[in-house]
Amino acid sequence: EKDVCFMAFSGGPRGCPGKHLAVTLMKVAVCKVLEMFELMPAEQETVGRCYKFVEWPVGGLFVNVRRR
Repeated sequence: EKDVCFMAFSGGPRGCPGKHLAVTLMKVAVCKVLEMFELMPAEQETVGRCYKFVEWPVGGLFVNVRRR
C-alpha cells in the first residue's frame, strides 16, 4: 500500500480549483495587515521553522508588530 497525503494546493490539471482565489484573498489580507500595523525586524527568531506541503519554497520572516 502506498503512503499518500493530502496537499491542499496540489499541482497539475486536477489541482485545487480555488487556488487562485485563495492566493488573491491572502494578498488582500496581507495588505490590510500592512495598513493597520507597522512591521519591524525581530531581534531574534522566536519560532522554529515551518514545513508545509506546497509547490513553492516556504521560508520565514520574523517580525515585531505595532499598531499604527
